[in-house]
Amino acid sequence: MKAKAREIVLENGLKLKIDENALDDMELLELLADLDDGNGYAIPRVCKKLLGEEQKKALYESIRVDGKVSITGAVEAMKEILDKLGDTGKNS
Repeated sequence: MKAKAREIVLENGLKLKIDENALDDMELLELLADLDDGNGYAIPRVCKKLLGEEQKKALYESIRVDGKVSITGAVEAMKEILDKLGDTGKNS
């Protein structure tokens, strides 16, 4: 069965396609739990697991400021992505 992709558009205009099968992933759930526990180091792994490498790079470029990828921007973007995915993205 072909994976169903869900398209979301971030406030900064970046369009992302999220494979709905990616949400049904125990490793992603563990990474999200790490974030809930305050482990900010999990953010890059969540980005890669949820978005894939190419979209992660696109996300980083969309939040780059003065040549640096803003940690605050990445956190805010991940919150926005998870909010747009709804409870499915948080509780898969």
